[in-house]
Amino acid sequence: MLHVLTKKRSLVLVILSCLLINGCGYSIRYNLSGTTATRSEKPASLNVVTVLFDDARDDIEREKDARKDKNEKDTGDYTYDKNFRGNVAHGITTMVVDHLRYAQCFKSISLLDYTNNAVNPVLLDSLASAGVDALLTGEIEHFYGYYDRKPGKEILLGTGLALAFGIPVAIATTTTETKAYGFKEVKTNPIAIGLAVSAGSMLGTYLESTGKRRIAWRTMLSLQLISTTTRETLWRGTVDVKQDENNKSMPGINSNKRKQQVAVESLREAVNQLVKKLAQELP
Repeated sequence: MLHVLTKKRSLVLVILSCLLINGCGYSIRYNLSGTTATRSEKPASLNVVTVLFDDARDDIEREKDARKDKNEKDTGDYTYDKNFRGNVAHGITTMVVDHLRYAQCFKSISLLDYTNNAVNPVLLDSLASAGVDALLTGEIEHFYGYYDRKPGKEILLGTGLALAFGIPVAIATTTTETKAYGFKEVKTNPIAIGLAVSAGSMLGTYLESTGKRRIAWRTMLSLQLISTTTRETLWRGTVDVKQDENNKSMPGINSNKRKQQVAVESLREAVNQLVKKLAQELP
């Protein structure tokens, strides 16, 4: 029995450690499928290597304090680096490479864990001798999401419906048993009550999310493809996906992650545009 309890405690500690490490970190990943990720209509016969994109974003997209310093409103409703898991530039670069590989834009594409600063003639010669035709570099100009969350209304609706669901269930499941010497013991069903409270709380969150509000996002990437042999720029381009709507809703029960979700969705759309541009503009 003691061994089982020890294992359970260890599992709890592992879970808590993961939560502390990742916090509210949202992974910069999206589903690659035929319905969400575009495939290339004209694959280029190139073996490509990508280095990590430079993060050229303004500080207000990276740190909450920087946005506060500019006296902007609703600073808590924007995404910042701390809202995402790991390094943002690394996450974006990795996702772009995975998407381009899935889209079959090139004969092959892989990520070289170097920064743009490490690109020099020696590296290019080394890549060329290894059969790499081109190097893809880039800059992240913009990447953020915004969701006008209304926590006060969420709490009000969630708490109200939690009580509205939980109290009747508590009353209905409460029983009284007479013990020895006439002592009466009141018993409740905590599982049933807990489920009712959770259901009410989630319904409240969902109902709040159906309301119209401002939702915005943007991803802007500037990229270039360099020949490893001639050093010529084979292609240069920019993709820019942005939206700012004041009358939009996103019904669901995970409103605390909505701003990250729309940011990552804008990245997906930006890479879809990139796939099309490469197919149309590469010789």
